Amino acid sequence: MNKILIVEDEPQLHDLLGSILKECSVKITNALTAEEAIEIVTTSPEEFAVIISNHNMGNGMTGGEFLKFIREHHPRTIRILMTGGIDRDSLKEMVRQGEIDGFSAKPILVDNFIKQVEEGIASYAARLSS
Repeated sequence: MNKILIVEDEPQLHDLLGSILKECSVKITNALTAEEAIEIVTTSPEEFAVIISNHNMGNGMTGGEFLKFIREHHPRTIRILMTGGIDRDSLKEMVRQGEIDGFSAKPILVDNFIKQVEEGIASYAARLSS
C-alpha cells in the first residue's frame, strides 16, 4: 500500500482529504507543520509515494520550501503543492523548475484531486522502476 503524507495546518482538512482519498487505497499520515512533516519523513522506515503540502502554513517553512527539502532528500517522492494564494504562473514555474511535480488549487475539485494523486502514485512507481 502506498504511503501519502498530507501537510496541512487546518486539522479539519486532514479528515476531508482522508475521506476523499479513501478510494485510492493508500495509507495516509498527517502533519500540521512542515517541521513536523520533516520529522515524520526522516524517521519513517518507508518512503512516501506522494506528499501533498499546503503552501501557506503560518509560522515556519512554507509548503514550497518544505517540498524543495523533499526533492533534495527524497527525489523519487511525488510532490504536490496545495494553495489558494499563489498565482498560476508562479506554480507553473515551480513545476518547470522541478521544485514540485504538480499543484492543486483550493478549493479542491474532488475528481481532479483524486486523479492527481492516482497519477502521482503511478509516477512514483515509474520512478522506482527506472
